[in-house]
Amino acid sequence: LQLLLTDDADLADTGMRGAGAGGARGGSTAGAPAPCITWVERVSAARAALEAAERDGAPYDVALLDLSLPDGRGLATVTAVRDAAPTVPIVVLTGLDDEALAVQALAAGAQDYLVKGAVTGTGVRRSVRHAMERQRLLLEAQRATRARDVVLGVVAHD
Repeated sequence: LQLLLTDDADLADTGMRGAGAGGARGGSTAGAPAPCITWVERVSAARAALEAAERDGAPYDVALLDLSLPDGRGLATVTAVRDAAPTVPIVVLTGLDDEALAVQALAAGAQDYLVKGAVTGTGVRRSVRHAMERQRLLLEAQRATRARDVVLGVVAHD
């Protein structure tokens, strides 16, 4: 499991310590493989890491993203990360406990919105699993829609 954590706070503040992170690598839980967590502190570094991983054919499984970073604030961080890697699910992990912002983040492309201090390591792990599955289903639905449109285009010409 390849996770990209974009946060300028101490890792302990994010809830990731309980999610199996111990620095850059995590310990395994319940027989699951240990997640490999790449930790960056800026949106620009996240974009570069995501783009490099895509180019190398080894994209991240999930991007965990704070909304208060040195080079990005609010929904612009979600948009920047989504634009860099549109197929990678985003889980917002922030100290901003704001329901309206959470809804806006989901509308902007995040799969989940977690508040630091209000979520446990178990909650982070669950959110990551669910985000991956929702993103897989979304991409599958988009592929099916494109295939349907191709078939309808061919049928319309005949």
